[in-house]
Amino acid sequence: MKKIIWGITVLLIMIISIGKFYEEDDVFLNYFLHEFDTTINITSNEHANKNSIIKLEGIAQNNNISFIKSERKPMNGTRERQTLKLYIYLNDVNWFQDSYWNIKINKKENKLNKFSNGEIKSLLTRKKVQLKSFEKMNEVNFSGDYHVRGTEKEINEFVEEINRSKEMTAVIDKSYVVTSGITWKQVVLYMILVGCIISIFVVSCILFNNLISKELAVEGLLGYNNFVLSIRKTIDILLLPSCIGVVGSIAVILLLINAYMNFECVFLMKDIYVAIIKIIAVLFFAEWILLYRKIKSINLIKWLKGYRKYSVRNSKLTKIIVTAITIYFATISVMSYKEYISLRGCLENWRDSKHYTNIACTWSWAYVEDDDKFNNVVAPKLNKLWNQLDNEGGILFFAPNPEYGSTGYDDKYMKDQAFYGKYAYVNDNYLRTTNIVDISGNKINRNTVNENEWIIYVPDELKVSKKDKAKIREDHRFQSLKKENLKEKYIYIKSNQETFSYDTNKRIDRAKVKGYVLVAVRGSDMSPYEGVKLPVLINGQFHPYVLHPEKPYDEIKNIAKKTQAEQFILYSKSVYNEVVDMISSFKIEFIIYLISSILLMIILFISLKLDNDTYYYKNRQKIAVSNLLGYRFYDVHKNRLVSIIKGNIASLIVVCVLIMYPKITGSLDIFEPRDGWANSQIAVNIVIGALFILICSCIELILLLKNENMVTKRLKEGY
Repeated sequence: MKKIIWGITVLLIMIISIGKFYEEDDVFLNYFLHEFDTTINITSNEHANKNSIIKLEGIAQNNNISFIKSERKPMNGTRERQTLKLYIYLNDVNWFQDSYWNIKINKKENKLNKFSNGEIKSLLTRKKVQLKSFEKMNEVNFSGDYHVRGTEKEINEFVEEINRSKEMTAVIDKSYVVTSGITWKQVVLYMILVGCIISIFVVSCILFNNLISKELAVEGLLGYNNFVLSIRKTIDILLLPSCIGVVGSIAVILLLINAYMNFECVFLMKDIYVAIIKIIAVLFFAEWILLYRKIKSINLIKWLKGYRKYSVRNSKLTKIIVTAITIYFATISVMSYKEYISLRGCLENWRDSKHYTNIACTWSWAYVEDDDKFNNVVAPKLNKLWNQLDNEGGILFFAPNPEYGSTGYDDKYMKDQAFYGKYAYVNDNYLRTTNIVDISGNKINRNTVNENEWIIYVPDELKVSKKDKAKIREDHRFQSLKKENLKEKYIYIKSNQETFSYDTNKRIDRAKVKGYVLVAVRGSDMSPYEGVKLPVLINGQFHPYVLHPEKPYDEIKNIAKKTQAEQFILYSKSVYNEVVDMISSFKIEFIIYLISSILLMIILFISLKLDNDTYYYKNRQKIAVSNLLGYRFYDVHKNRLVSIIKGNIASLIVVCVLIMYPKITGSLDIFEPRDGWANSQIAVNIVIGALFILICSCIELILLLKNENMVTKRLKEGY
């Protein structure tokens, strides 16, 4: 048992420390923002050039300001190691060298910028970090967020001087935070796993403390102070595994950052050490409390007489909660496995999407808050990117409204939409990928959308009403750059034809849509300032075409640079690979629920065993006398059996409530079927829960019979 506690301790320390490392790595820029603690959004009012860069450095020097500007290199998918470029301006290098001892910098004398270049000796990150002089930044990326160091007065004067110039505008962004890519669901799954491991640690400590009760009693007889004894025993149990856990954590983190021979990184793990100290403190405190209570409960006189006392008692409420949680996790493990298997079978349907990619974009929050800035800086560049990718074969499919019966579907709202909301925007490139035919049997991909024109393909079972035409005309005017001389052409197609959506925002098992009205648009005519043009690019409904899906961004990199949109691209990933990753996330979710269920089952079994043993030791004399008098098993243990049945039924009721009212666990983002808990699924879960309750009842009955046989044996042997 001691070795089990050691293993759990090492595992917990490593999981916590590595989890903390990933959290810190995800927001690595914060490492520099401790000094560069004010964010200013600077935009160029004209076309930025090298003179703009030099002028900004001059203004910074006038106001005793240092700053950095970060630039992420777009990635091929989310698994590629990210490159982070930091363009640095320093008016003084001394403070920088003192604050960042792990970075060796070369100075420039008699220059505006005292920073020439930097050599990173050690950094606690998996990212590729490049330090460059601010003058080397491409002027295309001039507008953006600058992280500034200076006093409040110096920063305000810096901003004022920038705004007095005609070339630039500066605004202090007090709401800036480094955003994390870690999702809430990932946090929940991580916390569930950690919580279950801590629970098994506590149960293991309880069992171990019971095993060493005799040793504790002997040391108590020798006169050891209870407080000192409990601390000494706790240190003896946890000190070695804690040290192993710390060393193991450091070794794994050094391997993750490819710095296993660079021991300077060990001194950069302050926040990780704090997390390790906290978890070790929690483990030490938990074991010390359990051990101290155990020592206090030992009656030395009874131990001298040969009796031992089990002080582990579970309240009925605790038992109900543990049983209910175990059943709940067992049921969602089954359901999550079923969902994973069903989605894995859908992967083949997405094979056609291998050569089409999704683009993830990002920009400063200042552009989100200020529409004018967004329209002046971001929108024109993304618009050019959209048009170029459209010319290179990019496809558009965007159904703006939820499908019937899905989450968010509003019947009243749909009645007010054209074609009852069942339509999708497409482009010519998309039509070339489909086999949809018109009522004459001709493929519609032969048609081309002309300037200022929309072609609406309507299933022949539908009638185009005046309301539909009015809504389409209104939408056409809203979506277009030009508001006049617009035309709509309606072509009927055969009903009930299926077409592929390429949309990973929709359900994976519903990749195809059926019976939709297709609104064919011309991308270059659409407005980037309103409507769907830019949202479909950043939300994964417009997909550039690539020949090599393993390196999708490399293929569109030249277009991104040419259109000056590279600074807004985070990564590009094949639609198919994104679906693979989504299915993998369901697999990971199932595995975590399964592991948690197994750990909880172990805890539940131990809890039942201890509870049953406590019952026998508490009532052993009564049970022995009842057996001598010839009472039947049921008569002797009637109250115990009724208590077991009531507790298990209560646990099943709790599980049913959790399943039937998912809002109770909704904020935790614990597993819920994509269609919600249907009646059939609730019924299946109740059956699973009932079987689990039956198994628990049988286990408790077996434990009762086993102890009953032991009592009978002792009576026969004269004990």
